[in-house]
Amino acid sequence: MRGRKPKAPALRVLEGNPGHRRVPVPPEVRAGLPRRPSTLSVVARREWEYLLADMKRLGIRRIDRGALVAYVEAIAEHDAASQVLQEKGRVYRSVGGDLRPRPECGMLHRSALRIARLAAELGLSPVARTRLGSIGFDSSQDGLGILS
Repeated sequence: MRGRKPKAPALRVLEGNPGHRRVPVPPEVRAGLPRRPSTLSVVARREWEYLLADMKRLGIRRIDRGALVAYVEAIAEHDAASQVLQEKGRVYRSVGGDLRPRPECGMLHRSALRIARLAAELGLSPVARTRLGSIGFDSSQDGLGILS
C-alpha cells in the first residue's frame, strides 16, 4: 500500500474529522479469543502461550487467528534460522570453493520483515500499542467502544 496507513475510525472521530468525510464504521466481530491450531510447531506454541495473556487487552479476536498464526510461525522460523546460523556460521564454502551466504540468512531476514509487519497489524509493536491507547480501546467491547 502506498502512502500512510489510514487512521482508525475512532481516532478520526477524536481528532474532529476536519475534512468532514464519512467515517467508516468497523464491522462487528464475534467476541472471544482465537483457538490455538494443533498444527503449530513447538516454538510457535510457546509464542502463542506467551501472547495469550495480552490478546484480550490488545483486542485480538477470533477473526485475527490467521494473522496471529502467521506471526507465531514467523517467530518460529526466525528462531530456527538463528540457531542454524549460530551453529554453522553465516557463510559456507560452495562446491567450487567460493564463500557464499547461507540460505538461512535470507530466511532470517524475510522472517524478521514478516514479524515486524504482522506485529504492527496485530498491535504488538510499541507504536501500534501507542495508537491503540490513543483511540481509547476498551477490551470489554467488540469494537472500538467510541463509536458505539
